[in-house]
Amino acid sequence: MPKRGADAAEMRASPESPPVLVPAIEVLNRRGEVPATLGCRPQLKSWAWFLPDPFFSRGL
Repeated sequence: MPKRGADAAEMRASPESPPVLVPAIEVLNRRGEVPATLGCRPQLKSWAWFLPDPFFSRGL
């Protein structure tokens, strides 16, 4: 990130896929919100994939 001078980090969907630049702080923030919500409501964990809100489907 410091080399680019921007809030961007490389991310890959799989080891073979090409790298994509993503906003690093947004990714870190998103990764914290989903586990925190599911930690407060563990009964949602098994249903999170089916919830229409992308907060759960993409966050997981």
